[in-house]
Amino acid sequence: MVETRVKNPLIEMRLFQNRSFAADTLVLFCTQFALVGQVVFGAIYMQNVLGFSPFKAGLGMLPTVVPAVIMAQVAGRIFDRTGVKIPAAIGTALIFAGFFYQALFLTKESYAWLAPGMAILGAGAGFVMSPTNTDALSRVPGVLRGQASGLVQTFRQMGGTVGMAAMGALVSTLEQGKISAIIKGIGGGPGHEAILGGLVKEARDGQVGALSKVASTYPHLVQELQDAVSLGISGGYFLAGAVMLMGFFVALFFMVPGRQREDPETLTSLPL
Repeated sequence: MVETRVKNPLIEMRLFQNRSFAADTLVLFCTQFALVGQVVFGAIYMQNVLGFSPFKAGLGMLPTVVPAVIMAQVAGRIFDRTGVKIPAAIGTALIFAGFFYQALFLTKESYAWLAPGMAILGAGAGFVMSPTNTDALSRVPGVLRGQASGLVQTFRQMGGTVGMAAMGALVSTLEQGKISAIIKGIGGGPGHEAILGGLVKEARDGQVGALSKVASTYPHLVQELQDAVSLGISGGYFLAGAVMLMGFFVALFFMVPGRQREDPETLTSLPL
């Protein structure tokens, strides 16, 4: 609040009075919020549910990366002709669709079902990131472009941090609820449930010995635990999709069509 009142603020918060800059920043916040879930929980899903090695899980992300690289070139051409609104709206819609698709089909526990959603999401990321970042910086005077870049990157990092916290909490809650129900269904009394619960927790944390013991003693339990992981990550993806739907509406209703062709000379010359 102090920064908005002083004559020479350390951070020029009045940049957010510009509708285009604020919309660009919010869309990037939403995008980073969602994409961190794909990077983190996508890898966890491929390793813990599909049984991929860490290296194979990394290669498994290629359906996201390749479309992002290709579509970034297409989005750049659209941005040059029409401005940021069209590529940002297309991109946020595609990311929403990619997360929603994956959330619906994660329980299939098959990479063949997962890959199309990853490709759709990756294409959306290619449409959003570069045009939106470029448009945000073009909307401010040249003397403030350094501050604007810092603010944009800060909000992107905040989006990733908040996204990781929110999605992580939701995924963990859904997983734990499902696992608790599974353990209670096995029975054997509170003592047995506590021992089994501790063993399952160690297995979830990646302890190979605990995982082997669970698999040998309760072979049917392994599939149920994988189902619990799928359920939790599916919930996280639905949350990411909801955030991207909000980003889509921001792009659709608040982003200004066309490009900023001339460099604004002062902050007061910015269109509000």
